[in-house]
Amino acid sequence: MIIKIKDFKLIQHPISGFDLYREVKARKIGEGTMQNPLGEEYLKDEFIGYNMTLEKCIKDIIHLIQCDSDEVVSLEEYVKSYKAIKEEITNLLE
Repeated sequence: MIIKIKDFKLIQHPISGFDLYREVKARKIGEGTMQNPLGEEYLKDEFIGYNMTLEKCIKDIIHLIQCDSDEVVSLEEYVKSYKAIKEEITNLLE
């Protein structure tokens, strides 16, 4: 079973745990070099973690979403943001 949460995929193991991936944009490399890629953009799965609990996956997803922002925030703002993202995800579970 594959579970999607935003741009993340949780792939369930038959016995326990999930592998966590994130869909990221990549560019096909044509005749260019790694420093100068050519070609079309596409989505690829970036590996995050192996055989993780659902709770650990959710914590990592929240952390990675917050890492996407470069802004400087207070601890209070960080906690509010964390709680809001967690609530958004956990509301899907109800």
